Parts: sequence; C-alpha cells; structure tokens
Amino acid sequence: MHVSGEIDSLTGGHLEALLRRELARRPHTLVVDLADVAPLGSTGLSILGRVHDRCLRQGTVLSVSCPGRGDVVRQLRLTGLERLSVGDDSSVRLVGQRPLRE
Repeated sequence: MHVSGEIDSLTGGHLEALLRRELARRPHTLVVDLADVAPLGSTGLSILGRVHDRCLRQGTVLSVSCPGRGDVVRQLRLTGLERLSVGDDSSVRLVGQRPLRE
C-alpha cells in the first residue's frame, strides 16, 4: 500500500481503516510504502505499531518500504519499530535499505 502526504490526527484514522481493510484479506505480506509521506510523526508511528500487532496476531509479515527516506528510517530506529518481530521469524524488513544488523 502506497502512502503519501501527511499522517496526522485528521488523516490517521482513514489510513488505519485502509490498513485494517487490507489486513482483513489476510495477506501473507503487507508492504507499506512510506516513500512519499511528510515527515513521519507520532500518529504514523502509532498506527504502524498497532498494524504490526495485528500482523503478529494473524501471521502477516509487515514490510515497510522507504527508499531514499533516511528520516523515516531514523524515526523507525529511534522508536524500535525497525525491529518489530514477525512471529518466530526475523524482523520487519525495511525494503530498499540495507539489512539491519545487531
């Protein structure tokens, strides 16, 4: 799912509803493309955390794509969201970025 623009208190609910609808289809993998979002703030980070929790419960792999967006990668790292575990598997992949190392 490609996301663009600002994710804030006005738009966050709509985005979360769209992500829930997509998860209702029970996909194996959900890719969220954040390449065109305004700087990712607390609303977007909270939504990603909740979506990840739901992915864990239903066995969906969450993958965040943010090529060329070092600011988004930094936000994910600062909050620990780049290491969200996916079941018994490895961590969430940041598509378009080098693999994260411990």
